[in-house]
Amino acid sequence: MQAGNIIGDVSVQTANNPITGFFNVSSGLKLVTSNAPIDVGVEAYHTSHHWPSTLRLATSNAYVLSVYITLPD
Repeated sequence: MQAGNIIGDVSVQTANNPITGFFNVSSGLKLVTSNAPIDVGVEAYHTSHHWPSTLRLATSNAYVLSVYITLPD
């Protein structure tokens, strides 16, 4: 799976397929896969001062290749 700009909460779950690409999120991002790696870049920002942006990455029977996270001001 590849993705681009995302606004709001997003949850992606897959099996036997890698999750790659750059995600620009404003709230929460959850990426879950099995039997495949995760290789993503994430820019996480939030529009509310009350709730932080969240990021969850999980994989089984594979590994997280790399994650590049940017937290803009």
